[in-house]
Amino acid sequence: MQNIQDGGPRVRAATWSTREFDSWMDLLGISRCVQVDNIDGCGRGLRATRDLLPDEVALKVPSELLLSDQTVLHHSNYEDMQEGMSWSSRLALGLLNEKSRGDRSVHRDYIGMLPAPPRVLSRWKEDELVELQNRTLEGETDMIYFWRHENWEDTITSAERVLTGSEFDSFRQRISQQDFLDAHDLVCSRAIKLETARGVERFLVPVFDLANHSPRGGRYAMDEDGNVCLITGIEVTRGAEVCLDYGGRTNDQFLLHYGHLSPACLRTNATRVDGSQHHISWLDLGEPLHKNVREAAEALLQTMPTSVEEDLNLLEEEAGEQALALQYRIGKKQLLRAIAGKQEAFDWFLEGLF
Repeated sequence: MQNIQDGGPRVRAATWSTREFDSWMDLLGISRCVQVDNIDGCGRGLRATRDLLPDEVALKVPSELLLSDQTVLHHSNYEDMQEGMSWSSRLALGLLNEKSRGDRSVHRDYIGMLPAPPRVLSRWKEDELVELQNRTLEGETDMIYFWRHENWEDTITSAERVLTGSEFDSFRQRISQQDFLDAHDLVCSRAIKLETARGVERFLVPVFDLANHSPRGGRYAMDEDGNVCLITGIEVTRGAEVCLDYGGRTNDQFLLHYGHLSPACLRTNATRVDGSQHHISWLDLGEPLHKNVREAAEALLQTMPTSVEEDLNLLEEEAGEQALALQYRIGKKQLLRAIAGKQEAFDWFLEGLF
């Protein structure tokens, strides 16, 4: 089986130093005002190599280095399987196919620098999910879990339809269900969506996907030559981190799709308090809330089996998914407390801002 993380005879790009990344980007013609570096608490990220102004191109990745869900399977043994497959399945299968080509693939180093599949909620065990204390989120996780497996079944169906008997046997020997799900989770957490002449396309973009999230981060765009650019959102001084705005996501969405909590999102989280689809965030608390909303927040707090104080004590002893679940529910409960009108929750929020 071909796990996407396998190393091979080449030195894995995941171990490269900043200088090695620079040399590689020079070789491939990636123009930039950033360098790959370690960011405290976030793993790898991008740092500015000079002062950058708002709306300035900080990174430009050539079109030939992009992996597109529309073209990644072209000229491969799986090209005729694309019909009926989701964009994520096409991109996952294309990633595995490029991995199997080894040194013949122009994407070999990019594949080598890909991390382990993210610990998105659909990879958590049931007893870990319960620790989130959010049944709605558990239900959304179940939907994604079954969607991933349906994509695998659809891929197998496409393979049976297109490949001959021996080709299909070879396909099943080379790619297991777990291989596919690992690649699927990677592309879903790293792909960007752009409108092109072919319609809506999803892309994996080398280096670009190392940019961490910030609500004040930059945006991405495709230029007239098909290159993908990271454009700054604010002024960035030399040596500071260059981030990307992933969009107005809540902590629920970060856990579902990325497998982590955003430090910025901890203080700008949103929650539902009355069973509706309407979200209330910290930013909404500057306006008076209806009495029914405050009472609903208080009632929801009462249904939770642990208090914020108990969770904070537990957090000192836990790690991994348990710690992540605690951080998530502490943030949610503090927001609910603020909605209910408890002053100490506002103090917690302000401490995080200053």
